[in-house]
Amino acid sequence: MAKVSKLAIIVVAFWAALVLWVFIVTQDLTLLFLGLFMVIILYLIPLMMGKMNRSAFQKLAEEYRGKAIKKKIRDLSLSDVGAVIIIEGSIERRSLLWLSRPRYLVSEGGSSVTAIALFSPLDEIKIGDRVRILGTVSRSLIKPGEITITVFEIEKIN
Repeated sequence: MAKVSKLAIIVVAFWAALVLWVFIVTQDLTLLFLGLFMVIILYLIPLMMGKMNRSAFQKLAEEYRGKAIKKKIRDLSLSDVGAVIIIEGSIERRSLLWLSRPRYLVSEGGSSVTAIALFSPLDEIKIGDRVRILGTVSRSLIKPGEITITVFEIEKIN
């Protein structure tokens, strides 16, 4: 099941409260039903987008799993940009969870790399968890000269 970001929930709650307030002021059932219909649509859009993102990345994972090269984080370089790889490491930091587009700092043996998932993983990934990531190597948009991993699949390992 796809998850809806906390930001989307806040937006839906705001508009639901506004629709309720307008109904209380006007006592117009038409506005209430129309407003509630729009609030439901406002909730369903990010839900469906999350489901579509997860589905697209699952297809990519299935397609590239057999072609991926297993690499150590310390061996990654700009020459690997575009390559499909598998890395393993521990989660040091996570961010942007409230957008359902989490970023993870994955470390292994003193080296680390940022992994960006454009979907919310099914399992909750916590700091300290050991993970296996299948994805593609990309140039960082924030820090030129650094690389990131665009996640196709992330799973906890023991």
